This record gives sequence, structure tokens and C-alpha cells, in this order.
Amino acid sequence: TVRIDRRGLAISSWGVRWKLVPLNTITSAAADHISPTHWGGWGYRISPQGTAVLVRSGEGIVMTRNNGRQFAVTIDSAGTGAALLNSLVAAESAH
Repeated sequence: TVRIDRRGLAISSWGVRWKLVPLNTITSAAADHISPTHWGGWGYRISPQGTAVLVRSGEGIVMTRNNGRQFAVTIDSAGTGAALLNSLVAAESAH
């Protein structure tokens, strides 16, 4: 499960949150086609470009973080999720 809110993007499984990307570490988000071959395989991957959680190939969100690295996750309705993240980041920056 992927949840996006004012805290950031959280990934959980069976009700246990195991990864949180805090909103204040995200500079932008975009919907993209995510391929496991680009990120080094399936599952939780760490590569030179960043980190990814890949449970399938296809639609996903790619976030750029304050340190320049990326975090990607496959998710349905990635365009909606990326737009929500970008609006939350903009609102956080305005404060």
C-alpha cells in the first residue's frame, strides 16, 4: 500500500509501515514508466541513481529528493499521486 499525505509518501504491507519518504526531503515528483531493468531488478532496490520499490513493471512515481537522488515506486494512478505530492511540496515550501 502506498499512502501520500502531509507527512510524505509511506509504503506499508499488511498494515506495517516499513518505508517513509518525508515530505520535507522531496523536491519534485513525476509519473513515469518504471522498468525493473532500469533500477536493478524487482523488490527493494538501491542503485547509483537512487532507491526503488518495484512490485511490477509499468506506471509509477519517481521522486527527486533534496540530495539529488531519486526514489521510485510502482503504483496505480501515478499521475494523480505525483500531482498530489507536488502540491503538498509547494504548500510546505510556502510556509
